[in-house]
Amino acid sequence: MGSRWTKEQDATLAEMWAKNFTDDEIEAAIGKPPTTFKPRAADLRLGRRYRPEGKPTADGRTYWTSDDDALLDQLRRRHMTLRDIAEALGRTKAAVESRLRKPGLQKPKSTSVQVRKLRECMRCKTVIMSDGYGHRLCNPCKVYAAYACGQYD
Repeated sequence: MGSRWTKEQDATLAEMWAKNFTDDEIEAAIGKPPTTFKPRAADLRLGRRYRPEGKPTADGRTYWTSDDDALLDQLRRRHMTLRDIAEALGRTKAAVESRLRKPGLQKPKSTSVQVRKLRECMRCKTVIMSDGYGHRLCNPCKVYAAYACGQYD
């Protein structure tokens, strides 16, 4: 079991955490590894460290900026494909998919309204009241189609 935290170590951790020092710098200053001082920072309720927007991370990636999010939202509303959006932003398709899961960036709902109207049955050409584009078979033809594909065998 490791040594207990001193008040000096807590103060150093809090100060370095607030000034956004790296894990290596904090480890060198207080003599404890990140697996120890990160939970301690949570216990002390130091909050999240500042993440600079748009700057490269250690693995070469860049953080998403608010401008990136705005452009992503704008491109998504134009109904562009994920591949095209990724190319425009200079990111991978997976990164764009992941970012779109963030609340507020989901795909916009369709504004088209499906209207009930008279349409022809696609099989027998009988005129039916259709609830929308997906409703194109009359009831007798639906039953026939179900039997034809073997659902009732």
